[in-house]
Amino acid sequence: MAGPEEKRKLKELDIEARLRESEEKYRLLFESAYDGILLMDGRIVVDCNQRAAQIFGCTMEQLKGASASRFIPPV
Repeated sequence: MAGPEEKRKLKELDIEARLRESEEKYRLLFESAYDGILLMDGRIVVDCNQRAAQIFGCTMEQLKGASASRFIPPV
C-alpha cells in the first residue's frame, strides 16, 4: 500500500501529465486555427499563429514583441 508521500507524488505526476496533454491540445488548436490569433500582454504581442502573420502581411517573428499600435490604426 502506498504511503502519503507516494500518493502525493503519484497525484503530482498525474497533474503534470494532464497539464502536458492540455498544453498539447491548446498548441494544436492555436497552430491549426483558420483565424488569426494574437496573444497579448498589454499592447505587446507575445505569441501569434501563422494565420495572424498572413493577415497582417508579415512573419510571426515580426509580430512577436511588436506593439499592437503598429498593426491597428488609432481610433
